[in-house]
Amino acid sequence: MGYIEKISEQYDGNILFHAPYTGKKDENIPEELYSILCISNGISETMCLLDNKEPIIIGWIVYPHDMVLEQTAFYTENYGIKGTIFSDDGAGCPYIIKSDGAITSFNGIDDAEYKIADTLSEFFQ
Repeated sequence: MGYIEKISEQYDGNILFHAPYTGKKDENIPEELYSILCISNGISETMCLLDNKEPIIIGWIVYPHDMVLEQTAFYTENYGIKGTIFSDDGAGCPYIIKSDGAITSFNGIDDAEYKIADTLSEFFQ
């Protein structure tokens, strides 16, 4: 099962795809993340309100390409984080793809990183 299918399943289909990223691959974006962005430049989580059947966006599951670069630069400069920021937990803790492919979460209050998964594929299960 590919990343898109895993994400859709994990969020019970409550997702919104965006136009694919068609720009040049930045060296700071891992291939597995780039493959997702080439299908959808960011993936949003959605929900429907009781009085409205139209879904609304409530957050990012995967940041768009430019946001990945911006967030990665911010956390590298301000917190010394090594890796690529690709999303967050909705409460301000970013998710990071490390150079070995592991996924961590950074908690700014604790000033600590915690391993979440061994791979991006495992993260989306």
